[in-house]
Amino acid sequence: MILTAARPFQEALESRQAKSILPTTLRTRDLSRLSPAVRERAMFSAAVTDVRFLDDAHGLVDDLLKGDTDLATARLNLDTYLKGVGYQGDTFSGDLTDLRSLARKNVLLETNLGLSLGYGQWKQGQNPVTLNMWPAQELIRVENRREPRTDWEERFLAAGGTKWNGRLIALINSPVWSTLSRFGYPYPPFDFNSGKGVRAVSRADAVSAGLIQDDEDLIPETRGLDEEARIPLSLRSAKLRQAISEQLAGIAEFQGDDLVKLAPNFSQTAESLGLPKIAAVRAAKPEQRTREQAANAIERLQAGIDITDATGTPVRLDSETMSHWKMKPDELARVGHLDRAIDTLQDPIEVWDQGTQRVFVNLYDTPKGTRAFMLFVRPSGQVDNYFTSKIKQVERNRRGRARIYAAGGSE
Repeated sequence: MILTAARPFQEALESRQAKSILPTTLRTRDLSRLSPAVRERAMFSAAVTDVRFLDDAHGLVDDLLKGDTDLATARLNLDTYLKGVGYQGDTFSGDLTDLRSLARKNVLLETNLGLSLGYGQWKQGQNPVTLNMWPAQELIRVENRREPRTDWEERFLAAGGTKWNGRLIALINSPVWSTLSRFGYPYPPFDFNSGKGVRAVSRADAVSAGLIQDDEDLIPETRGLDEEARIPLSLRSAKLRQAISEQLAGIAEFQGDDLVKLAPNFSQTAESLGLPKIAAVRAAKPEQRTREQAANAIERLQAGIDITDATGTPVRLDSETMSHWKMKPDELARVGHLDRAIDTLQDPIEVWDQGTQRVFVNLYDTPKGTRAFMLFVRPSGQVDNYFTSKIKQVERNRRGRARIYAAGGSE
């Protein structure tokens, strides 16, 4: 860390002062829909609506930064409050949904503390002199973990980072860092319970690694938190609420001070939404290739294929998927449509959330004419596909909650 003796925690505390308390019923998955800039300005914990609890946790993180308390005492303070309000939970379960569990308290306190320190380190690195002396940083392990993640190098390189002389490096203001981060921030920690951090890389090394030119000057960046901290709390909170309301429109709304998830409307239909018939939504995709050999598809499924679908949900196609497809009479045809299934998950015309399943829809131009492809993803993760030349059969499945429209709208 680049922390001076004169102002050891000013920048880290700055990130805390810019936050507003956000009580919410939303879980982590829905909260992740918020932009990093919005989440950076809110103090929240998944499915926690108790303002006093959040405010206490907020203050405890401040005390940790100032050195006025330690983690054990902070956890005890949270526990004392929860007992006082009659909160019931199994502290030995380890369940992250239990506020009194050690795991949940550690995630709440350590993640907020780590992010504040990470921001402070990043902010100090934006000093013009410091930035041009130490323009890059290296991904390193700063804390040991009992079961450390083994894919950091793969994630770093996939994010666009550079491996130079065995070191994983990138410019401090490269998008590599925010891409690497689970939270979308350009500073550590980059994931929950992560032991990874960063170390400054000298200008000479950055030049040798080809990250910058010898005479190139870098321009400092800002996250705007210092300006945000100077805005009156009432105005800052109103601004945050407006941004959240816009980003989660149709998903959640403010009811009083609480951000509450809306019950999904599964009664929508394409007709009630005024959508055109499926064949008119968008020109059908050209068939990119002939249907692959089933043997090749089976080999790929046995190895397992991990993708993220168009709604941002991880989906795994593997031997269980293949086992389900092979139960059908046209098993070879279904397995042979693997590439089309992946394309439909990642780039569909529409997605309909029907509660019990999500329906992904695509159209393809084939030598036999336009055909529709539907993929049904069950909550269990089971994936089924259906390929038909009867476009009208798709219409009866265009119901539920429309998640994506090919005609230009989205969620």
